[in-house]
Amino acid sequence: MGHFVNMSGYPSTVISYRNGQTDATLNQDKIVTVSTTVVCNPFLPIPLPVINVPGLNGPMSFTVTSESQMENPDHVQ
Repeated sequence: MGHFVNMSGYPSTVISYRNGQTDATLNQDKIVTVSTTVVCNPFLPIPLPVINVPGLNGPMSFTVTSESQMENPDHVQ
């Protein structure tokens, strides 16, 4: 399905880190969050002269976000 998507540009990816729990030996977990945003144009735009409806005749934005605990937090920047 992604082959038929007409993107308005390149996907934008943001990676961020935050502190997690601290154990008894004072080792602190790190949580990594990856968020990707893409703006797509409609496959078959339907012209409406007055209103711009995302997905119907205007671009629409999709954001996918996931987070997980890092296995080796020694390399966090």
